[in-house]
Amino acid sequence: MILKYAMITIGLLAIIGGPANARQDVNPGGRPYGDDPPLNLPLHIMDAKPTKDTLAVLYSGDGGWQELDAKVGGSLQKEGIPVIGLDSLRYFWSQRTAGETAKDLGRIIDYYTTRFNVQHVLLVGYSFGADVMPASYKRLSRQQKSRIRQISLLAMSHKVDYVVSLRGWLGLQTEGKGGNPADDLKSISPDIVQCIYGTEDYHDNACPSLQGTNAQVIGMPGGHHFDGDYERLAQHIIAGPRPHPKR
Repeated sequence: MILKYAMITIGLLAIIGGPANARQDVNPGGRPYGDDPPLNLPLHIMDAKPTKDTLAVLYSGDGGWQELDAKVGGSLQKEGIPVIGLDSLRYFWSQRTAGETAKDLGRIIDYYTTRFNVQHVLLVGYSFGADVMPASYKRLSRQQKSRIRQISLLAMSHKVDYVVSLRGWLGLQTEGKGGNPADDLKSISPDIVQCIYGTEDYHDNACPSLQGTNAQVIGMPGGHHFDGDYERLAQHIIAGPRPHPKR
């Protein structure tokens, strides 16, 4: 078992280049985004001419920026929603805090709403990225919160961690030292919350616990990866924002 863990770690280090490369802006092709990255964060920038006065900030799962993130982001991009994707594997390679994570989210919101000249933001998190999103939103400034049209939580669990781990990569339950995302949601207006889960996902699935609130709870066929139906997943996100949500 130790050898198995070691081989997985070596493979992942080869993929991400190790913690030394954990902070850089990158474009969808994986190249450094500009000579002087404005935020020094591992970002994927999916440019689009905004048609909805909105951009999306998408936090990946702990496996890094993968097919689900790229395809959901691509669908949003085609609808005129620029996407700022954060690679959670790189960002959370080292231990973070809830406050630090929220501060960086706020920096992303401030910088890219100005750059794209939009007023509104969709927050989207998948798996590990969904778990950290509620606590991060709670710590945003009032002005930053006022920009958030929707928080879309994809395959959210009951546990928050601020560092990636082998247990998470292997699909096992993690320690959850950061608390419970469902508890964090209790102080957030359900009118801006959307939780989407695979009906065959048996990996600590937290979305059904939001039934009975005013949050949008959407079950899709499939497991943790929604049977690869990423176009439908993106369409749920796009259709979700309510005209005048309570805050």
